[in-house]
Amino acid sequence: MLKITVLSICLLVALTEAKPYRGLASGSTYSRSARQAETEPRPEPYSFTYETTDEFGMTLTRTESGDENGNVKGSYMYRDPEGVYRTVEYADNGEGFIAQIQTNEPGVVSHKAADAEYFKQ
Repeated sequence: MLKITVLSICLLVALTEAKPYRGLASGSTYSRSARQAETEPRPEPYSFTYETTDEFGMTLTRTESGDENGNVKGSYMYRDPEGVYRTVEYADNGEGFIAQIQTNEPGVVSHKAADAEYFKQ
């Protein structure tokens, strides 16, 4: 009899303390209204330049600038100790990058490939 009484009291307490289940969305605080699309901030103008030469005589340079409309232009160059070099000038006006490559590397011939022009010097 004692077991039934204890079990009944536990069941009664559990039933009075239990909160009814209202589903996943009933207590949610999010709104289903359409969120306004976030716009990307306008690009800020920038520019940078650097040049470095290592202990073996390899020279690397780079310069780039961008304007408030997102247009980017710049160049980079390397020259090895034997005088072999490659210079790449590039620009992007919002429709993709276009590059012009000038080099004296062996085996390269002047040609156009995609949006890049190679000039053998």
